Amino acid sequence: MAGHSLETVSDVVDRLAERESRERSDIAKEWLAITGQSSGLNWNYFLMLVGIPGVKADRMVIRFVTETLGRPKEVSSKEASRLVEAVADDLNLNYIQLDHTIWRCQSPTRDYL
Repeated sequence: MAGHSLETVSDVVDRLAERESRERSDIAKEWLAITGQSSGLNWNYFLMLVGIPGVKADRMVIRFVTETLGRPKEVSSKEASRLVEAVADDLNLNYIQLDHTIWRCQSPTRDYL
């Protein structure tokens, strides 16, 4: 991050707060080029940890979105994130709360129900 003049959490948030800025940034491209990071899961989680709202579309969220849409082929993590964020916006919900609720619903242990 330092190579991109991102020294603090505030620097990251200021530079990458907008979705388009995040997706087109050299930082994201470099991160996603790292072996094992191409799905963007850890990138999105990092962004969430620094305070940028978003959905970490892991296997649970992807499965939920794919099943909900009735698609025979799994949706991409990017599509799942965007769709869950759009639903959260429409319902005036927090992205992280909706992400967590979906994850818990998809979890094999559903003790909370």
